Amino acid sequence: MCKLRDFPKRINLSEQSLDGEKKQLRYRLSGTIGYQNNNHYVAYCHSLSSSWQFFNDSLPQPRGINSSTDIIPHGVLYILCQNSTNL
Repeated sequence: MCKLRDFPKRINLSEQSLDGEKKQLRYRLSGTIGYQNNNHYVAYCHSLSSSWQFFNDSLPQPRGINSSTDIIPHGVLYILCQNSTNL
């Protein structure tokens, strides 16, 4: 179990092409998939403004959620940023 705020907001990785060129890849946190109440998966989406939204198909609409919320993560999604304005 962990809290939503425990996930790094950004990840920087380097990649080397076959010709030896190194490239810095930057990713930003987009969301996570969580497990809740007996075999039910839910989604937590992280916006560019750093707020979290909770999505659950048992609820009529998404709702805001606090970053101190405890979750059981089953996957985390990061999106590749093309330039620094997307960070």
